[in-house]
Amino acid sequence: MFDTFSLVHVAAYLGAGLAVGISSIGAGIGEGYIAGNANIAMMKQPKSNDILLRTMLIAQAITETGAIFALVIAMLLLFGGRHFLKLRLSLLWLLRCFFFILHRTETVL
Repeated sequence: MFDTFSLVHVAAYLGAGLAVGISSIGAGIGEGYIAGNANIAMMKQPKSNDILLRTMLIAQAITETGAIFALVIAMLLLFGGRHFLKLRLSLLWLLRCFFFILHRTETVL
């Protein structure tokens, strides 16, 4: 049987990996979409090249903030410290209670 501390660490590593992975994929797709549409717009209107380039770079920076935020969350999950560990343990306890109640209702039905 796993102890609570190791389960919390496994969940933290899994959550950190999923957070960074999914957000990086989303940011990459969004930045590619922005760059593709900006290139099409620059091809159609070459005189507005400077304004479109500036707008594209700002939009890509805003899109990247989601991935950076997910990286910060992943770092908090991995290296959050003692106070964050208490929060994770309480969330794990709530999750166990939920599954216990769910299991009890399935056996009654």
